[in-house]
Amino acid sequence: MQHCHAVVALTIYEGFGISALEGMEAGRVVLVSNNGSLKEVIGNAGYTVDPFSVFSMERQFILIDGLADNPKKRYVQDRLAVFDQLVQAKRPLQYLNSIVL
Repeated sequence: MQHCHAVVALTIYEGFGISALEGMEAGRVVLVSNNGSLKEVIGNAGYTVDPFSVFSMERQFILIDGLADNPKKRYVQDRLAVFDQLVQAKRPLQYLNSIVL
């Protein structure tokens, strides 16, 4: 992962988005399908493409190939924080505390 330029996940049905999260964590450009959960996982921290359009894929490949750095890296930490395990584990406890109190 540390030697790649970008992580590309052009799946049609993706349930978790682990590869996209790993790519963001590694600081790589992330390109995913604009359907399913992947676009929700990356939010504004990556690029999306129509997995059924060769023209759309070609445009995005040319765009990310020409990048010297990840211009969306300023959004990555915010997106990763959404999926932080500790934060996710605390949410049910916070909800239960609000009900009890």
